[in-house]
Amino acid sequence: MWKRMLMMSFVAVSLLADQPLQSALNLDIEQARQVDAIQAKYRQPFAAKRQERNQELRKLRRARIANDSKQMAEQERADPGERG
Repeated sequence: MWKRMLMMSFVAVSLLADQPLQSALNLDIEQARQVDAIQAKYRQPFAAKRQERNQELRKLRRARIANDSKQMAEQERADPGERG
């Protein structure tokens, strides 16, 4: 019983947090739950990709600060989209 109450409170909190989205798109409660489920499904994979990218960008930034041209070249080859 308490697990169900906890789950319901979690859904209620997440719906309140997404209130602007719900009202902006005129979503009903079921549609808002579906949006929440979709976001939860994809949040972890995108976070993992973002974490890897951030690690590479930090390596590149450290190489630039150290003026390490060899390391900068390696990082730029690993991530050709990052220039500047």
